[in-house]
Amino acid sequence: MEKSKADLEIAGDPEGESNQDLLPEEPATRPTWGSKAQYILAQVGFSVGLGNVWRFPYLCHQNGGGSFLLLYLLLLLIIGIPLFFLELAAGQIIRQGSIGVWKHISPRLVGIGFASCVVSAVSLFF
Repeated sequence: MEKSKADLEIAGDPEGESNQDLLPEEPATRPTWGSKAQYILAQVGFSVGLGNVWRFPYLCHQNGGGSFLLLYLLLLLIIGIPLFFLELAAGQIIRQGSIGVWKHISPRLVGIGFASCVVSAVSLFF
C-alpha cells in the first residue's frame, strides 16, 4: 500500500524533516535525436572508423583496384546501406537490439541477430 504525500507529512520525523526520499520518482524521459542530420551523422561516425579510411585504399589496390571498387560500391548501395538502415529503423521502432529486432520480425530470423553480434565481437578483437 502506497502512502500519499500528506500521510508522509503527518507521520513525518519528530524533527520536522520531510520524507521526500520515500516518494516514488517520476520516470525519466527517454532522450531523442535533435534532428535527422544529427542522427545520420552519428550513425556514419559510428560505422566508419579512422582505421577503415586509412586501410580502404590499400585493400582496393590489393584486390584489383577499380574493378574491386566498382563491385564494392554496387553491393554497398544494393545490400549494405538498405540492410543497415532497415535494422536501425526497426530497432528504434521496436526498441530492442539486433537479436530482439530479428526475433520480433520472425523467430526463424533470430540467427541474423546472433550473427551480427558475433561479427561485431570478432571485429572488436581483431
